[in-house]
Amino acid sequence: MTVRFMMAVFWILLCATGAFAQSKIAPPLQKALDQAIEGNGTVRALIMLEDKVDILAFDQQLYAESVSLNERAYRVITTLQAKAEATQGSLLSFLASKSADEVVRYQAFWVANIIAVEAQPSVIMDLSTRLDVGYLQLDGELKYDEPVAREPATEVPNGVEPGLKVINAHLMWQAGITGAGVIVMGMDTGVDVNHPALSYKWKGNSVPASQAWFDPNTGSPTPTDCDNHGTHTMGTMTGLDPATHDTIGVAFGAEWIAAKTICSSPHTSNSISAFQWAMDPDGNPSTHEDMPVGINNSWWDPSITSSTQCNPAQNPYIDVLTAVEASGIGVVFSAGNSGPSSTSITAPKNVNLSEVHFWATGAVDGNNPSLPIASFSSRGPVVSSCLTGNSSLDIKPEASAPGVSVRSSIIGGGYSNFSGTSMAAPHVVGALALLRQAHPNKTGAELKMALYTTATDLGAVGEDNNYGMGVINVWAAHQSLADPDDPNDPENVTAYSDFNTPTSIDLNWTDPTTYVNGDPLTNFTIEIYRDGANVASVASGTETYSDGGLTDGQMYQYTVYAKDSNDSLSSGVDVSAYAGGSPVPAAPENLSGSATTTEA
Repeated sequence: MTVRFMMAVFWILLCATGAFAQSKIAPPLQKALDQAIEGNGTVRALIMLEDKVDILAFDQQLYAESVSLNERAYRVITTLQAKAEATQGSLLSFLASKSADEVVRYQAFWVANIIAVEAQPSVIMDLSTRLDVGYLQLDGELKYDEPVAREPATEVPNGVEPGLKVINAHLMWQAGITGAGVIVMGMDTGVDVNHPALSYKWKGNSVPASQAWFDPNTGSPTPTDCDNHGTHTMGTMTGLDPATHDTIGVAFGAEWIAAKTICSSPHTSNSISAFQWAMDPDGNPSTHEDMPVGINNSWWDPSITSSTQCNPAQNPYIDVLTAVEASGIGVVFSAGNSGPSSTSITAPKNVNLSEVHFWATGAVDGNNPSLPIASFSSRGPVVSSCLTGNSSLDIKPEASAPGVSVRSSIIGGGYSNFSGTSMAAPHVVGALALLRQAHPNKTGAELKMALYTTATDLGAVGEDNNYGMGVINVWAAHQSLADPDDPNDPENVTAYSDFNTPTSIDLNWTDPTTYVNGDPLTNFTIEIYRDGANVASVASGTETYSDGGLTDGQMYQYTVYAKDSNDSLSSGVDVSAYAGGSPVPAAPENLSGSATTTEA
């Protein structure tokens, strides 16, 4: 074997190794490496391990097994933790063996088997040759969807923000559903914990602060806000001032937790750490009561490019967000403020694994009765490289909510009108809280699907790339969620009035006899709501009710429910009638006529 042949083999192997290593490095990371080499600096990267849990398949398995929320959370968290513990040891030892100059810092995550590292380019290149490393992505800096307008506003005693009624949150309140016992979360610029509409709703009032506040940058012990943005979005989720009864929040009975990730050093790894924290705030995977029903997000990641974002092996958000959803939490994003051009929704919410997986929220003008889509609201479809040919998966956003001139809380106890899809998304998370109270066994994904399928269609008929499915309707979503343990609805529900009863309407029905699951129903009442307000609770066996004190000629809308002894409600049956009977057309006036005669 000649020396020349040996040299040729050496160079072939060297080039092959270099090509192999290069294929594991994301283009944005390669650019950062080149700049770091030139400037003798370090690079922040995400090490995505080759061996990982197939979290999407595991999520589907848990649905097939119909596990409880508590079991779902436990199995997802512990399975992910076990995989990280079994596979990360060699990599962590490698990083620990380097000097402080070579490796500045590193952090291991179990949520998606990722290790974040800041190191010299030579270390990153060494990592790219390891067989246990699947891909190396840039740990980039996030951008938040800054409002397109901020205008001064004041408190409104006894007020209710119009956008809350647009999504029919008020009908949920009238049914006693306010989000009580449910937690929501914002991943944003922080929250002003002293705002009167929010302070008493912080979960940290009843649990250690570390279970209700996460600040990966500065480690602040209690919530603060660096911008107003996070305080504003949290107000839309939960805000109500008990002194003035000024209602700005969808789920004012819910509590909140928050992560401050979009301020100084807003890197991808900070968001990953916040998502991981949200899955287990109390550090006990056996509990799920500490977890939020939904997480509000108003940011995007420019480091995720079209060449990598459709591939789970290259886009860290696919596994991270799928893990969060698999644990039972619903993740919600704003669509962005780059409309009206098409394909203007940004990463990571511009791809889809299911109809509601990477939920993006468009913005409508809730102050306009026609609810027009905001010009700034980013449009779909998904990024071209991720098109599937399935229209529901390719269309973006998922649905829309009020996002123009939305009044909510700001730092210092005041209020302001903001416009942006950042204002629309928290309406969705607040709606999830209302639905979770009413349907406590549903996952965040199931609740999102209910909002998706019951949205009020606007714009082009059907799902479109402006509104998505339309504007969310939380009351309709609530009615669509028939739990097997809920009573069946009353049957043959009618509402009748005529000239003999001008100020009353008679309702009649046939009592249900079973639950949705087929079990016998014996101990129950019939609850009657008129125009969203409960007006009567009727004993079983009665099957009739006369609603009096009405206005002759006015139409009234009724919803009739069965409620069992555990306070579980049926889906509800809607019926309407005019007091005094349907309006009779007015007699014609100023009649004239003519007649002609003919001879036989």
